[in-house]
Amino acid sequence: MAINNIFNKEKKERNGKKASNPAKSAGNVINTKKETAATAKKTTGAAKENASVYRIIRNPHITEKATKLAEINQYVFKVFDNINKDMIKKAVEDFYGVKVVAVRMVNIHSRTKKRGKGIAIKQGYRKAIVAVAKGQTIEVLPR
Repeated sequence: MAINNIFNKEKKERNGKKASNPAKSAGNVINTKKETAATAKKTTGAAKENASVYRIIRNPHITEKATKLAEINQYVFKVFDNINKDMIKKAVEDFYGVKVVAVRMVNIHSRTKKRGKGIAIKQGYRKAIVAVAKGQTIEVLPR
């Protein structure tokens, strides 16, 4: 019985401390919840924009031809199959902060290659060639 009383006393002391503090801290908790909700809305908006960009553009397509096109303000990106020109234009303008003049699409079909006795399939993809307004550039590769 004595051991049970000790534990009960500790619980009562803990409960007493909690009972006195919630009146003071309840306002703080509510304010922090409101603040975190407001900041969460701000960050999720930016996160959703970036997430939508990553659902449209796979990655920049970097080849010799693509670097020559970059000299005349045209940039090449690999994109997902079910994306149209308007979506690509909006994604590039939002993500890179440039004015897109035109978007051209190219479908690269899959190919079969012989590997020894077997046959391998090289997967196809879709490219978008994005023309940017004069004087604006996109930093595809960080220096």
